[in-house]
Amino acid sequence: MWLLLLIVISPFVFITFGLVASKLGLSMGSAIVDSLLTITTILVGLFLFKEWGNVSTYQYVGMFLAVSGIILMQFHK
Repeated sequence: MWLLLLIVISPFVFITFGLVASKLGLSMGSAIVDSLLTITTILVGLFLFKEWGNVSTYQYVGMFLAVSGIILMQFHK
């Protein structure tokens, strides 16, 4: 099941990266996509695998800073 989900979602990831990179530039697009991949992986662990007890306060602060960074990168001009 996970492999099928991966095969379905992967093209959307490449298309989205291309759209973001063409709009914001490669460095900004890469930073946004990398941050979103990290946040998404963490959220999958928290919600699907119920790893709430394995995350420390510092890690929650890091997640908040990653989301804040993505928001702040939108105001680059």
